[in-house]
Amino acid sequence: MFNRKEYYKEYNKTHREQRLAQYKKYNSTHKEQRKKYNKEYQKTHKEYLKQYFIKYKYGLSKTEYDNLLLSQNNRCAICKEPLDLQNPHNVIIDHNHLTGKIRGILCRKCNLAIGQLRDNPEYAYNAFLYLKEND
Repeated sequence: MFNRKEYYKEYNKTHREQRLAQYKKYNSTHKEQRKKYNKEYQKTHKEYLKQYFIKYKYGLSKTEYDNLLLSQNNRCAICKEPLDLQNPHNVIIDHNHLTGKIRGILCRKCNLAIGQLRDNPEYAYNAFLYLKEND
């Protein structure tokens, strides 16, 4: 029986350079058209792309993400301020960069702060002591 998927997989392997040249030619001649399409697609598929990104980058399903938000009462895990869920750039999934383990959801400011402290608990503790002593 003819397997279309396998056929195209093999075809693309053996004709890689030719397909790449076609792809580059098409992209260069349709640059504005593709740009317009991509912009429109991103606008109309915002929620889908957000879910795809969360699943792809962090391995979280929509349900797991929603449960994490719910467990934090839609608040930042550090400062406890309400998260601005209307602006996805201000809601950050915090994770350990070495292990990939999800730690929680943070506001942009708290995420930047722990990033500046290089995710080092000792630096964070020293900063805590410094602020406490110099009130």
